[in-house]
Amino acid sequence: MRQDELNILLVEDHRAAAELVRRQLSSCRDFRFHLTLADRLTTALALVRRRRFDAVLLDLGLPDAMEDEAFEKLHQRAPDLPVIILSGQDDRERAVHLVGAGAQGYLVKGNFDANSLATTIRYSIERHKLLRAVRESSEEALTTGTRLQALVQHNVDAIIVLDDRDSICFANPAAEELFGSSAEQLVGTPFIYPLRSDGLGEIEFLGRGGLPVVVEGRSADIDWDGQPARLVTLRNITGRKQLERKIASERGFLQRVVDGVLDPILVTDLDCRVRLRNAPALKLLGDRGEEDWPLRCQHGGGHETRRCTSGRECVLDRVRRSGEPERHIVEHRFTDGEIRHFEVEYTPLRSDDGALQGVIEASRDVTDRIRTELKLQENQQALEHLALHDPLTSLPNRNLFMDRLRQGISKARRHKRQLALMFIDLDRFKNVNDTLGHSSGDCYLQEIAARLGGCVRSSDTVARLGGDEFVLLLEEVQDRNSVARMARNFLRVIADSLALEGHELFPSASIGISMFPEDADCAEDLMKCADAAMYQAKDHGRNTFHFYTPELRTRVQDQLVLESSLRQALDRDQFCLHFQPQFSLTRRRPVGLEALVRWQHPELGIIPPDRFIPLAEETGLIVPIGEWVLRTACQHHREWLESGMRPMRMAVNLSRRQFRQANLIERVGTILDDTGLPPEFLELEITESTIMTDVSQAIATMRALREMGVHLAIDDFGSGYSSLSCLKQFPISKLKIDRSFVRDLTSTGENAAITRAIIALARSLDLEVVAEGIESKEQLRFLKKRGCHHGQGFLFSRPLPVARLAEMVRGWAPRFSFGRPALQPAALS
Repeated sequence: MRQDELNILLVEDHRAAAELVRRQLSSCRDFRFHLTLADRLTTALALVRRRRFDAVLLDLGLPDAMEDEAFEKLHQRAPDLPVIILSGQDDRERAVHLVGAGAQGYLVKGNFDANSLATTIRYSIERHKLLRAVRESSEEALTTGTRLQALVQHNVDAIIVLDDRDSICFANPAAEELFGSSAEQLVGTPFIYPLRSDGLGEIEFLGRGGLPVVVEGRSADIDWDGQPARLVTLRNITGRKQLERKIASERGFLQRVVDGVLDPILVTDLDCRVRLRNAPALKLLGDRGEEDWPLRCQHGGGHETRRCTSGRECVLDRVRRSGEPERHIVEHRFTDGEIRHFEVEYTPLRSDDGALQGVIEASRDVTDRIRTELKLQENQQALEHLALHDPLTSLPNRNLFMDRLRQGISKARRHKRQLALMFIDLDRFKNVNDTLGHSSGDCYLQEIAARLGGCVRSSDTVARLGGDEFVLLLEEVQDRNSVARMARNFLRVIADSLALEGHELFPSASIGISMFPEDADCAEDLMKCADAAMYQAKDHGRNTFHFYTPELRTRVQDQLVLESSLRQALDRDQFCLHFQPQFSLTRRRPVGLEALVRWQHPELGIIPPDRFIPLAEETGLIVPIGEWVLRTACQHHREWLESGMRPMRMAVNLSRRQFRQANLIERVGTILDDTGLPPEFLELEITESTIMTDVSQAIATMRALREMGVHLAIDDFGSGYSSLSCLKQFPISKLKIDRSFVRDLTSTGENAAITRAIIALARSLDLEVVAEGIESKEQLRFLKKRGCHHGQGFLFSRPLPVARLAEMVRGWAPRFSFGRPALQPAALS
């Protein structure tokens, strides 16, 4: 720093305001300075401790200081450092107060020009030196009196001294000029213009010639000839005030006009500096730092093209060079990270003589419009994709597949080639879904879809029709042998083990194959043929494939007829119940009944459950059929009990769909009320896989049934995945050993071991255990020896129709009574 430079500390947190001060001081040619900027009070305090400054320009609105804290701490840290307050219009009273507290002066932001700023700094320093000299000891005052007198006499500010009666006892030449009277005339004149108690304020009065004069006054208590007095300094700011008012009026009018425009507007000059901005633009861009504001874009440094910080060619520079307007969509990132898009119109700004002065930027927020357009495009694409693809696997759906199949048939017909259609149905997928849940089932299907998609040719198509059904279109095949090789490969790929939810699963599938043109010549018939062949593959043990043969068409037609008849069977009273007794293995007497539904078809005769129950489950007819079975079984059982039959439970199977009904408890209660059967004589059998689909919900449903008095049994136990911890929570009375274990009981060691374990488990949990499908004495002896309580099967009795069972129950006279009083022997007679 040069010796004749003033070292000035500017404490200002707004970079725009700081830059304005720097430019104003720089414009004063005879004012040499070195400006140091501090945007926090803590930074300023640290700087004045380490360095020497001639003056401080202090903003009152610092983020780390409240009220007058900034001045107080700075004045306490450096009491000999002149401080000039920079205040806003609303902070003028605070500034005046701080001048009384020791500040050398104040300037109102926006109300001073460069000369006023430089003069204020100079004379604040001089006044500070003067006041400091006044406070010196009398000896020092005597040695410096001449110098102080010279300073006072030549000071451009009016200086007067007031005695204790506020009469003027001293006036310098500047005061004579200000009031239009000589010092002799002024001495003794009362000073009638009040200053605030803090000693700072503006005074307006009529001066020489009756013209209004505005002065900025400051006072300080001094000792004058041994008497208390006040030193008053008055600065004429009339010209500055007039200029400020004029500029403020013009700018205010223009600013109000542009602020009334809702869209952001910026005007930049030829140096890319912002000369005008409206309120929306200020809100959009904010008060940026010294590096970016008021620069609108990065300077090109004389290059042919200028580039913005984004690396793209600067639009402002291009418009200035071409003189033609442009319109662009630009992206703006806000400080909170939000990105919005604006449509900006760049228009050249010209003077009256046509010379280019800058560029007008008018912006409009089009973010919502762009988002809406993008959303519409995305929705359209999504709708198109959903219309043609399966949402779970992203494979083509039935619509897209049928379209490709028709195209493939047309192509094969033109070129006289063959194509193959494979219909793939996953084996036992329902068990996965029911046991592990639908979420795991979805993952299972996605994995199978990925495997199939990974082993077909680019010319082939893999699609998912729904559920666990997939189809493959294989074009340009040579013969059946090549198709069979491909089918074997698909089965091998599908059969790889699959880890899911901690379980290792081994998928398999049944594949039906139809050929064009051998089996059918249109897409719909080709699909029907492949579907029929798939069911044939399932009948052959699953995990295999089967080609379509003409004989299969008859089976498909029979299945359709069966489904149609099933939908009418309930209304036409074609269902009936057979009942199979359950016997005590130790006492060899009946202890219960199980109701079994049969279909009496008018043309096909008695249709067994294994033929129509799966179809009823698939179509949803199992719910009304199951309710009919429950109601009819309860009605018959009530009648038999009233006729004198030994009290025993009636077991009725609940299908998976029935068990999941939201109103199951209500329906069972209604049936018991309507039929009059006490709930303790009803036993509902639920399969293990049904319960394990949703264990928590199943427990809640079972507890509600048990609270009604209904007994519960787990049917086909051992074929599912229930754990001991779950089993302990089920409010059940009985376990039923699946007939598949009993059938090979004496020939397969594994089944024998499982049966022994189930019996031991049931007895340890104090549950009854019933074995299904007992057909031989060897099976009976094995089960009886291991402690099985009850059994049912052809060895004891086949399922009997109502009439035959009614004859049999007459011999089951009650030897003891239990249950409700209404069912005591006397009441049943």
